[in-house]
Amino acid sequence: MARKSEKTRFPNRWHVLSLRVKGHLKNQIVDYARDKNITVNELITFAVYEFIRLEKGIPSPGNAQYALPTAQEEIAAYIRGEKLLEPCGQKDCTKKIIEIDSLKFCETCNLRID
Repeated sequence: MARKSEKTRFPNRWHVLSLRVKGHLKNQIVDYARDKNITVNELITFAVYEFIRLEKGIPSPGNAQYALPTAQEEIAAYIRGEKLLEPCGQKDCTKKIIEIDSLKFCETCNLRID
């Protein structure tokens, strides 16, 4: 008999979840993760996160239009008196970056940041 699922008392610690799937489904998951150049763990975590967002009525993040600027780009823009574009394509954005495994998202713009 399976144990009843319980919430964790330690929300900031890493936890292991087990998932039983048939071999053909595992192969599809592995192939898809390789095509997207991410790990299977990142793919599953993102899928669960996206499911939760959809259940709450929040649209899923789209692809990144711009990458986060490097420190050199920020310094060069500051010296020239320019403003760099944020990942959403705007000059001013109150970005709030959240990270799921190694995938980064801007919650304000609802975009994935590469």
